[in-house]
Amino acid sequence: MEALVLGNLKYIENDFLETLAERAKIVVCGSDIDKKSAKGVSAYSYEISQPEFDKMFMTFEFDYIIYMSWGLSGKAYEEIMYLDRIFEMCGRRRKTKLIYIQPQESAAAIWGDAYNVVEKAGGELCRRFCENGGSVVRVLVPYLVLDNECPAEIFSIYDELLQKKQFTTKFSENSIVDFLFVSDLAWFVRAAMDEDESGYVECVLDGGNDMTIKDWFYIVERSAGMKEYDINEHYGAICFDGESDAKAEERHHYIRKRYGWFPKKNIEDSIDGWYRAYCELEKPRELTFRERIASGKYADIKKKIVDFSEVFILFLLCEVLTHATRGMELVDFADFRLFFVVIVGTMYGLRYGIGASIAACVMYFISLSAGFSWQIQFYNIINWLPFATYVLTGAIAGYTKDKYSDELKSLKKSQEIIEEKYGYLNELYTQTLENKESFSNQIVNYKNSFGRIYAATKQLNSMRPSEIFYHAIVVLEDMLETQSVAIYSLDGGQFARLNACSRKLANSLTKSLRLGDIPDCRRAIEAGETWVNREMLAGQPDYAFGICKDNRLVGIIVIQQARYDQMSMEYMNRFNIISGLISDTLIRAADYQEMSEREVMLENTKLMKYSFFAKEVESYKQLSDNNQASYILLKVDTGDRDYAAMSRRLIGITRKNDIMGIGSDGKVYVLMTQANMDSMEIINRRFEIGGVKIQVVNNI
Repeated sequence: MEALVLGNLKYIENDFLETLAERAKIVVCGSDIDKKSAKGVSAYSYEISQPEFDKMFMTFEFDYIIYMSWGLSGKAYEEIMYLDRIFEMCGRRRKTKLIYIQPQESAAAIWGDAYNVVEKAGGELCRRFCENGGSVVRVLVPYLVLDNECPAEIFSIYDELLQKKQFTTKFSENSIVDFLFVSDLAWFVRAAMDEDESGYVECVLDGGNDMTIKDWFYIVERSAGMKEYDINEHYGAICFDGESDAKAEERHHYIRKRYGWFPKKNIEDSIDGWYRAYCELEKPRELTFRERIASGKYADIKKKIVDFSEVFILFLLCEVLTHATRGMELVDFADFRLFFVVIVGTMYGLRYGIGASIAACVMYFISLSAGFSWQIQFYNIINWLPFATYVLTGAIAGYTKDKYSDELKSLKKSQEIIEEKYGYLNELYTQTLENKESFSNQIVNYKNSFGRIYAATKQLNSMRPSEIFYHAIVVLEDMLETQSVAIYSLDGGQFARLNACSRKLANSLTKSLRLGDIPDCRRAIEAGETWVNREMLAGQPDYAFGICKDNRLVGIIVIQQARYDQMSMEYMNRFNIISGLISDTLIRAADYQEMSEREVMLENTKLMKYSFFAKEVESYKQLSDNNQASYILLKVDTGDRDYAAMSRRLIGITRKNDIMGIGSDGKVYVLMTQANMDSMEIINRRFEIGGVKIQVVNNI
């Protein structure tokens, strides 16, 4: 699964992205992505209107677009244009679904009526898009609060309280306000991505922090250590009443039941930390001298001081050499001032080169003026050549250095652009390889699914229900990856009789399940629905599928306990398919058995002939050996009664799922399914009341 996050990235934290990345490959796109460095998340600095955004969108196979409305920050005037662009993109990929996060009316009211009109228009566009075959989950949220950052609005409130001694708001003091943490929103978006939503779905989230503006102001005031009588309060006229308790509870119950979500964080736990952050921002710690020198503010000054010191030391060295070698014929040809100008211009650039040439000219002029007046030196044109040489050399050397530095900066910038470009291409290439591998796995799994369903159909291709129970448990365990399966049959009463179960449940499940103990599950399967225990109700299975015949419930297939990651729509669909296959096979086998009773049963009795009864006993022996079922084989003392009379008597004292038949010795036997020696006291009492003598045996 791949998801694109875009829009108002102000409320997108790394924790938000990492929460979503546990379920899908996340791509975040927008201009403000510098701080988005979450693990497993790809970030691109493209705007929706840029052509590069189109290329990026068509490169990935996005299942979801998570769009944060600009109305959350009061910048909703271009929202309609952005939505139209997103709907156009989703139209190209029909499987792409939109999760659109908007502010509630009470949260958008502070920005004015125009914003409310824009937000409502966005909701209307979503409905129109869904009417044309799109899928949108529209999420309406209260004021969003970042987990790791104090909101700017809170800072402005503290400024008013501490500096102006007043509190101003556009809302009435009795207006209801609510806050939702971004981390809680991330968990809801993740849950919405796990569901197979289609069409238009609207979810109104509550943060669990709803209160009046006056109560909210009291909490902020208390965190700042101030008293109510110290503050001049100014309230506005905007007012939003809270919902009735019944309506709010109904909405909470719906969200929790459908998505398993509820808010966890409380605003009062964070307010003290926000005030400390405000104090640190207003009165930051003073930096030490070493920290100020090391900081970027003083780095440029530090470099200039070092450069000037180096130039000055070099200047002194050249002057010392010039005066020390004066009059020496061997080194008199060397001009150390010219060396100084060349070195400084080459190493430090044009400014330092011109400065060095001026210093050399000054020192040369001073040396010449020692024996002659400056007027004579000035009017002698030949004496101008050294000055021109120093200035020209400094300018050329400095210009060459600056040109080289500028070209180097330009090349480095070009290199960064190329690295970014090829980094993007490399990521796209990597993503293409991942998609290729993913699609290959899907094809293999798709083919394997047909093979496994065929194998399951072949395993269930039996006409005896007892054998189908044995194979059905194996099929369910294999294809649903669970060891917690059971199959029950109903006889029209209030009890469901256990036919077979996984080994893990053999010693924990009761042999008879009272339907009154699982009322919610019973209502669901009687209505033809698959029961999923999303609310984790005690005593009820996690999954249940009803086996119906002629609109009458005759059996139940259950998964007693499912793992957390199996409580999903995909797993439920798989459970439906396999359970439906087993259900059809059981009903077909039962119909065949009813049709073939003349061949299987003795005439005018419910006693199975020996050849058929022996197969039933053998099937239950296999179930017992695999610890998937239990049974007791009873030999009946028929006395002088004929088979027909004994059959009628046994029908009155046995259960519907018990099997009666004839052994090789001509005696009558009863196969008590899902019974063990612990039940013998009850069984003996039942047969004694019916006037039938029995004996426990091992074979027929």
